[in-house]
Amino acid sequence: MLKERKLHPVGEFDKRGRFYLEDDELVDVRSPSAAYPYSQMSAGRTSKFVKAMAEKYKVQSKDELLALFTSKN
Repeated sequence: MLKERKLHPVGEFDKRGRFYLEDDELVDVRSPSAAYPYSQMSAGRTSKFVKAMAEKYKVQSKDELLALFTSKN
C-alpha cells in the first residue's frame, strides 16, 4: 500500500518542501536536501522500513501494522 501511494509514511514537510520521517532512526538514508527532498519518504516506502516499524512497535499481524500507519496519518 505504501508503494502504491494508498498509505504514506508518517512525517513532516519543512518550509522548503523537504520530507522528514517521524521514525527516521529506522532507516539509513541521507538527510533531505534541495536536490533530494524526498529521500526519507522513499526510504519510508520500503519493505525494510516496514519491517523495522513492525519490530519497533512489536506488531504481530498485518492488521496491527496497518492500524499503526493509519492511526498516525
